[in-house]
Amino acid sequence: LYGTDARTAAVVLDHLGADAIGANCSTGPVEMAGVLKMMGEVTRKPIIGKPNAGLPKVDGEGQTYYDMDADAFYEGMKHIIDAGASIIGGCCGTNPSYISKIASLRKKNVSFYQEKRYLTSERKTLAFGLDDPFMVVGERINPTGKKALQASLKEGSMDMVIDFAEQQEAAGASILDVNMGMSGVDEKELMVKAVEELSVVTSLPLSLDSSMPEVLDAALRIYPGRALVNSVSLEEVKIIYPCERFDLKSRKSISGEQKYYLADLGFYFALNTDKRINYGPALENIVYTYARSKGYNISVGRIGKLECDFILGRNNTDYSYIQVAMTIMNSIETEDREYRPLESIKDNYPKYVITRNDLIQHRNGIVHVNIAPFMKDNQLF
Repeated sequence: LYGTDARTAAVVLDHLGADAIGANCSTGPVEMAGVLKMMGEVTRKPIIGKPNAGLPKVDGEGQTYYDMDADAFYEGMKHIIDAGASIIGGCCGTNPSYISKIASLRKKNVSFYQEKRYLTSERKTLAFGLDDPFMVVGERINPTGKKALQASLKEGSMDMVIDFAEQQEAAGASILDVNMGMSGVDEKELMVKAVEELSVVTSLPLSLDSSMPEVLDAALRIYPGRALVNSVSLEEVKIIYPCERFDLKSRKSISGEQKYYLADLGFYFALNTDKRINYGPALENIVYTYARSKGYNISVGRIGKLECDFILGRNNTDYSYIQVAMTIMNSIETEDREYRPLESIKDNYPKYVITRNDLIQHRNGIVHVNIAPFMKDNQLF
């Protein structure tokens, strides 16, 4: 009724949790087959085909009838099977004799599914994969730094939001980002209103942009499609951990220069599908999560132009300094690179160089350990 095409309906129903997806009524079996095939291109769910006995006609007395008999319906339903349907039936113009006739048809082991990612609006599906062309996300619907848009939104007007949407669509954007975050407004109320307005004026999928879960929840519930979700923080769900930088000369934290570490390296290995894994950062991540599990407060140290991988602290009195490297055996330059930051720290707190499996060295009182036995023995820094 709203111009939703078959692919879009299938994508949305699939991700809403439907167990089977398809079409009924509307046409005869031959005409419906193409619709079902399109659905099968975007979902792996079982496909349902339940057409009428042909297209409706009107007799001389104004009565609707269907002129496809059970035999013709049976032949037409072969097209439904070829289109990938595994659940079949009949709608208007059929009766038990039609259903009995098609019961002997068997599904075929065919699949038209295309391995893609899908976003939709109410009327359009956007499919994309790693090998597809670059797409533009229009980012203008965001009040940050836009005083005129802020004033308009505070008055409850969506005129500028609609103007920005139409301009970006005309300029070739594939997705429209929508952000209503600013002070002095009800962000959830504005986001819901913006989604409702934009769903009418544009066919482009939306990217819902908010760091507040309740705003995203409200918007997703009324969005008539499958949206992109933007700006979700992985910190609160403990997928990543922020690690602040600390300047050892000024003894102050450095704002805006955090590093991040994964709570589970399985995410890293899963995403590196080309197998080109950088094991140095992976080992650094292992040391970080191990130290965190032991209750240390952790920051990244800066000493002038040098960086100390970790400063560990407990009870604001006990500190230690850590450098992490897969190996320091490659060259004297590699060894110097790892030891130099620690040697430039002049206090007497413990200092460690942690490697994977090197011959243990002794240099200027710095403790060299290999990570596997250190963790196996449950040691502290």
